[in-house]
Amino acid sequence: MAYQSRFLEGTQRQRCTRVMIVGWCSCAGKSFRIQCAEDNGLEIITPNKFLKPNGEENLIVGDPKEVLTNTVSRKRSHADRKSLLHLENDIYNTKNVNNATVVRISDGKSSGCCKTKYSNALKHLLPCRKSRKDKSKLPSNEAGLFKYISVGWLTKLMWRAYKIGLQPSDMWDLQSEDGSEKNSLRLESLWEEEKKLSQKLNRKPELWRPVWKIMSTRVIVCMVISVAQNFLQFLGPSLILKLVLDYINDPVVDHLYGGSVCALVLIVNLTRGTLFNAMFVVGTHTATRVTGAVQALIYKKSLKLKVGGERLSAQITNFCNNDMERLFEATISSTFITAMPVIFTMSVIYSLIIIGPWSLLGLAAYFMVYPIMAIIAKAQSRVRVDIVKITDRRVTLMGEILNSMRLIKMYSWEDSFAEKIKDIRKEEMHKHRIGALLQATSGTVTPSISILATIITLLGVTLSGNDLSSSAAFTIFSVFNAMQFTVAVLPFTVRSIAEAKISLGRIQKLLDLPEHSKRSLGLVNNQLAVQLRNATFAWQIVDIDFRAQPDNCPNGSKDIQIPKKNENQQNGDVKTMENGIIRKVDSQSNIASMNNDKLKDMKVIETLFNISISIKHGSLVGVCGSVGSGKSSLISAVCGDMQQITGDMQINGKLALVTQQAWIYNATLQENILMGHKLDNKQYHKVLQDCALESDLELMSNGDMTEIGERGTNLSGGQKQRVNLARAVYSNRDIYLFDDPLSAVDSKVARHIFVNCIQGHLRDKTRILVTHATHFLEQCDEILVLDNGCLVERGAHKELVERKGEYFQMLSFDTVRDTKQNDDNVEKARNDIGTKETDSGKAKLKIDNDKKEVIENGNVKEEEKTAVAGVSPKVYSTLFKVSGGWCMGTLIFMALMVFTLARIANALWLQYWLDQGDGMVQERRKNFTDEKYDYSDEELKGDITKNPDLWIYQLVYGLSFIVILATGIIKGIGVTFRLLEGASKLHNSMFNSILRSPMSFFDTTPTGRILNRFSRDQDEMDVRIPIFMEFVLQGFLFVIGQIFLVCIFYVWFIIPLVIVCMIFF
Repeated sequence: MAYQSRFLEGTQRQRCTRVMIVGWCSCAGKSFRIQCAEDNGLEIITPNKFLKPNGEENLIVGDPKEVLTNTVSRKRSHADRKSLLHLENDIYNTKNVNNATVVRISDGKSSGCCKTKYSNALKHLLPCRKSRKDKSKLPSNEAGLFKYISVGWLTKLMWRAYKIGLQPSDMWDLQSEDGSEKNSLRLESLWEEEKKLSQKLNRKPELWRPVWKIMSTRVIVCMVISVAQNFLQFLGPSLILKLVLDYINDPVVDHLYGGSVCALVLIVNLTRGTLFNAMFVVGTHTATRVTGAVQALIYKKSLKLKVGGERLSAQITNFCNNDMERLFEATISSTFITAMPVIFTMSVIYSLIIIGPWSLLGLAAYFMVYPIMAIIAKAQSRVRVDIVKITDRRVTLMGEILNSMRLIKMYSWEDSFAEKIKDIRKEEMHKHRIGALLQATSGTVTPSISILATIITLLGVTLSGNDLSSSAAFTIFSVFNAMQFTVAVLPFTVRSIAEAKISLGRIQKLLDLPEHSKRSLGLVNNQLAVQLRNATFAWQIVDIDFRAQPDNCPNGSKDIQIPKKNENQQNGDVKTMENGIIRKVDSQSNIASMNNDKLKDMKVIETLFNISISIKHGSLVGVCGSVGSGKSSLISAVCGDMQQITGDMQINGKLALVTQQAWIYNATLQENILMGHKLDNKQYHKVLQDCALESDLELMSNGDMTEIGERGTNLSGGQKQRVNLARAVYSNRDIYLFDDPLSAVDSKVARHIFVNCIQGHLRDKTRILVTHATHFLEQCDEILVLDNGCLVERGAHKELVERKGEYFQMLSFDTVRDTKQNDDNVEKARNDIGTKETDSGKAKLKIDNDKKEVIENGNVKEEEKTAVAGVSPKVYSTLFKVSGGWCMGTLIFMALMVFTLARIANALWLQYWLDQGDGMVQERRKNFTDEKYDYSDEELKGDITKNPDLWIYQLVYGLSFIVILATGIIKGIGVTFRLLEGASKLHNSMFNSILRSPMSFFDTTPTGRILNRFSRDQDEMDVRIPIFMEFVLQGFLFVIGQIFLVCIFYVWFIIPLVIVCMIFF
């Protein structure tokens, strides 16, 4: 059967949309491609079934969730996959493209013209735009040019944040093009293309290539803006400054010309500031998109990983915090990379025009400094690599401590683990001090190089006997100051990009880790929900030779042999095999830093052998067997968590898993059940009733809105399992896998769940139930009996009893055991509190426990406190005290003052030197007193090279650079080292407070929140605070000194200064 294809060419109902393949489906023996548009209107088709116009169903053969990965046919060209296709509203269409039938679905929206992917971005060029209709969306994408550049759309929100603080409800929703989902799909597609291309070109795939592609257009736009901004940055202190100096030295006063020069200065600086802000806004916007895409990619990968555990979880937390900061910083700083060639080229040309070839001396100084700064930047990158590795170790160990805190406190191991953390922290601080020394050197050389270049140039001019005017001297000084920006930006940019590349390399190692094997979704027999044929499974194996199997496996091959467990495997150590040699993988090693080949070579013993089962839709299948027989492994195999070695497995439908150990996350009880699905009140209350949760809600003050602590600390074992069960039932899947969920509840509740939920609510679903309760197995349609990883019996209860095999023996043993246990139920309920809870809703003992466990206000999780109206002065006071207090603060302040005064004195001495001329200025002024002729300042000063004290001026001017360099390094080391010391003390204090905290703190505080303090926030204290604090203090004192100096020479400057301060402060 084929669809009716209807296209309305040239009408207003159709539009041009970029389409991309996301999956495949079948219809009447034909293959169809499912495609979706890349714009806001269409979304990817994710369900396993979709409806034709006539209501019939199609079965999707390919999984549409695997978006843009392996679903695209190799025979289809790139142009075909991303061609412009017309869509019609509200109908499904097909069309032959290169002899393939294309399935397309419209979004029900209309548009009269074709849109490009840059149409929304280009609208920012409009000066003003209409106010947005959807107030819940982020307004930046609908802002006009002036609001977008000035970030004016954020004013109201910032004012609210300053006044009363912000709540999550105050934040806007992201536009789809800014969201991580859409950008991660594009990044994932580019990453897959990179891997295929690298394989074709026989090179190693690099994650930075697709990351560059996803942001290249916007970064190039920022670079173009940067070129214009850098041109104006050079124009102001060079050409325009010379015009101002020439006007001042001119004895003829032309007020119109002077006013024009002042207006030009104003226009140039305002334009430069506007362009710089535009570049920064676009760069920040781009960085937000890129980091969101990478974080989403990490999240998707973490859901597919074979390896895992708390160690890897802590590393992923570090990736999403510290490494994202490096990537964000590099995205913004990469836009400055065009500054160096632009400013340097203009500086060379203009300096040659001003003073001729002598300017090459100053340029040579810059050329000498560039390699030095490059060496420093490279050394900083190496140090950063070492710091990241050590930080990973510390954060990983911290995560393990937090997850095992109850056990640590039970055995009083706090001091032992504190010593381990302190040892790692000591090693980390050593690397940070090396980095601080390099940063102090870099931070001093950057502002000093312009002074050195000026000194060398002016000394060369004067020592050669050439005359030097004030306008030429200060112009060349300003030109070299403009070039100083390149010295500051180049190492910072190189370091940021290098650190980002390191971070992406670390993330790539995570992306290269092996994933769970993909399971087939199609079946030859559509009546079957699950089919396994001669399937053998293991947790992790590669290249194992299967030559024998246990003798008790029926119908099995004689070629599979079970390896014997050695001592190391029994102890849980992980082994790897390289070149035939088995090596132990250190349990403290960094999983993300392990070579992918090593992970692939991991060997463990197979768990399930030669399993062949066929389960029909809507059937209830029980699974039983002795402890360790492979029941839970069978559930994991069906889920795809195990490695399939031989045979075939096919699943038809979506899976829902109820694990033996309930998984609970820190949220309300309702959120734990909904798990992101929309609330359907009727369905929701039906699930609560069938899962026996209604009586528990009556005990909770906030009902289903009660906050559940991390890992369900305020719930009993039975309550957690029922929440876990309710989540699976509410998800409304096709196949349900129950891994012995009834063992956590008492017999009455278990009976209620089995009858009302498993047999009632889910009667039309396929159910696989692992249980030891034989009275439940009797009511199953089919029973699977496992022993030693093999399927030894299968059939209905009556049939298996008549065989008198493994199932009959287990049934007889359970009858005797249950009789004995029934006599001890009352005593067990009294003595087993704290190890295994009973779960009867009417039992008084259980109710009393629940009342104690449930927090009265219903809020287990403590809300994270945020600062309102800025950071409290107490915070700065604490940092000041732990960083050395008044004693060290005074010494550092003196070093900063000396450095600032030395820089100002350098410029003042140059002015004084040039004002002295040839030493005859005063005599000339006396001689010209009676004459009516006006002489310029240059005529009064004469030739400065003829001044008898020239060598003194030159010596002092040269020595000033040594003072600036020495004091700069001293103040840099002082600031960074003391702040590092303060950061270390705050870390130790915070860690000691964590160890001394009661368990109630860990029950109410998410582990991720604590890890953020020890990873991202601590990284801010160790790296960013010392660097930026030095910049802030140095810049603040220099600005204050400059303003004070200007006010001394030009008193009238105080008036506009006061006006500006009143406006902005």
